[in-house]
Amino acid sequence: MRISTRPISIGMRVTLWYVTTLFAILVAYAAAVYIFVSASKAAELDAQLHRDYELVAEALYFNAAGDLTWRPQQHFHAESTLDPEPFVELRDANGKLAFSRGDALLPILQLPPQDPRAVGYTNLAIRGVRLRALQENIVVDGRPYRARIIRSAEQGHRALRSLMVWSFLVMPIGLALAAAAGYAVARRALNPVAQMTTEARRISAEKLSARLPIVNPDDELGRLAATFNAAFERIEQSFEQLRAFTADAAHELRTPLAALRAVGENALAGPHDLCVYRDVIGSMLEECERLTTLVNRLLLLARADQGRVVPKMRSVDLCELAAQATGLLRAAAEEKGQQVVENQHHHVMAEADPGFLLQVVLNIVDNAIRHTPVGTTIEVDARADGADAFIEVRDDGPGIAAEEHERIFDRFYRADASRSRGDESGFGLGLAVARALIAAQSGRIEVESSPGHGTTFRIVLPAPPKDKTCNQSAETAAPTMNL
Repeated sequence: MRISTRPISIGMRVTLWYVTTLFAILVAYAAAVYIFVSASKAAELDAQLHRDYELVAEALYFNAAGDLTWRPQQHFHAESTLDPEPFVELRDANGKLAFSRGDALLPILQLPPQDPRAVGYTNLAIRGVRLRALQENIVVDGRPYRARIIRSAEQGHRALRSLMVWSFLVMPIGLALAAAAGYAVARRALNPVAQMTTEARRISAEKLSARLPIVNPDDELGRLAATFNAAFERIEQSFEQLRAFTADAAHELRTPLAALRAVGENALAGPHDLCVYRDVIGSMLEECERLTTLVNRLLLLARADQGRVVPKMRSVDLCELAAQATGLLRAAAEEKGQQVVENQHHHVMAEADPGFLLQVVLNIVDNAIRHTPVGTTIEVDARADGADAFIEVRDDGPGIAAEEHERIFDRFYRADASRSRGDESGFGLGLAVARALIAAQSGRIEVESSPGHGTTFRIVLPAPPKDKTCNQSAETAAPTMNL
C-alpha cells in the first residue's frame, strides 16, 4: 500500500501552528496557575499555623494543681479561634509530653518525635496523609517548652488536584474548539488565494488580458495580487511586442526576398547578353546585402535582449570620436549639399566601448543626413556636465512630434513621411540597436525635438573615475555604417 505524500495545505499548517502555540500557552498558563495556587495555599497554611502558635501561647496556663490547662473559650480574644482544630503538643526539655490537644486522628498516625534542634515549618507525610508542622519554643508562666503545631495539608492538595483535573479536562475541549475556529478563519482568510488560483489557471498565451481579482488592495494578499497583475501586464506587453516584432520581421524579409525572386525570374524569362546577367547578379547581391544587414541587426537585438552584448569599457575621448565620425560621413553629407561639423573642445572623457559608441554616433549622424533638407548643417558636439559626458547630434530637419519621441526607438518603427522623405533604405532598427548598445554601456539616449524646429539626439555616458588617464584617444574600430 502506497502512502500519500501530498503536502499539507496552508490552512491546515496555519491551524496546526495556531493550536500548537495555543497548547503551549495553555500549558504554561496552567503551570503558572498551579505554582501560584500551590504557593498561595502553602502561605495560607503557614499563616494559620502561626496564628495557632500565638493562640496556644495565649490559651495555656497552669491550674491550681500545677497542670497545663487550656483556658475556656470565653477568656480568648473575639478573633482568637482554632477552626478547624489543629493538633498541639508541648514537650519539656527532656522530651516528655507535657500537653496535647486537637485532632484525634493525628496521634493514631504515629507522629515522629520532635527534633529538638528543628525550628520553623516542616512537611510531614505519614501513611499518605500530608501534614504541615510548625515547631517553636514557647514559655508558659516562666517554664520553657517546645511546641509543635500540626495541621493537615490535604485540603490544599485536593484543591490543586481539582484544579489540574479540570484544566486537563477543559484544555482538550478548548483546543478542539480553537482548532475548528482557527481552521475556519484560515480558510476564510485564504479564500482570496483560492480565487486567485482559479483565475490564474485561466490565464494563457491566448488570454493574457485576464487579471487576478483583488478583494482588498491594502492587505498582503491584495498587494500580492497587484504584483502578479503587474507581472502579467508586462508579460502581455512582451507577447504583443514579440508578435509585432515577428510580423514586422517577416514583412521586412519578404520585400528583399520578393525582389530577389522577381530579378531572378526576369533573368530566366529569356536569353540575355552578358551585361544583362551582370546587372541581374549585381541587383541580387544588393538585395542579399540588404538581407544580411537586416539579419545582423536582428541578431544584435536578440543578443542585447539576453544581456549577451558585453562592451569593453575604457576611457574614451568623445571629441576625437566625434571628429572621427564626422570625417567618415562628411562626403555623404556633401553629396546632398549639407555640412557636418563638430564643435572643437579640448578633451571630454567618458567611460564607454569605443567601437560600439562610434557605430551609434555614425548611425545617428547618418539618420540626420538622410532626414534633413538640402543645404542644412548637422552639428556634432561633445561636452561634459558633472558626472556625465555626452555627445549631441543636432539637425535642422522637420522635427519629431513629442508623442513619437519614445516610439522612434521601437523596432521597425519609421517616422512619418515628412521626416522620411521617401527614403525606404532603412529597416526601422537603427535607433533600437543604438539604444541597446548605449544601455549596455550604462548610458542613455535622449531626444529633444518639435515639428519644424529640428531634432537633437543626446548620448549620455558616465564620466570615467578621476584616477583614470584622461588623455586616452578613441579607438579607431572598424565602423559599421548600416546599423
